[in-house]
Amino acid sequence: MRGFDKKIFNNFSFKHKRLFVMMFSISLVFIVSLSGSFDIVVDDGMVKQTFSLNRSYYGLYLPPGLWRHMQNFSTNSLAMVLSSTHYNTGDYIRQYSEFIKLNQSNEE
Repeated sequence: MRGFDKKIFNNFSFKHKRLFVMMFSISLVFIVSLSGSFDIVVDDGMVKQTFSLNRSYYGLYLPPGLWRHMQNFSTNSLAMVLSSTHYNTGDYIRQYSEFIKLNQSNEE
């Protein structure tokens, strides 16, 4: 089994960016706040839920197929994102309307 691909980001990286859904891969994601705090909004197309990460000993596991973005970064926050696959731009949907369309077509 291949190990996790890891990335470490500070709040300057994500201040005006969002993480988006991985629809086309079987990537598992685990996010930890190494320093400071931030929120992760997770959406399955029907229900949105916000998770606040502010301790380095808590993390959030996200299975594939969820729309997600990060917001409300505190000063000097630091996020570590572990992924089971390497980054591939083709695996991401960047338009929420496209995510909803795909989600609805999968339900039919």
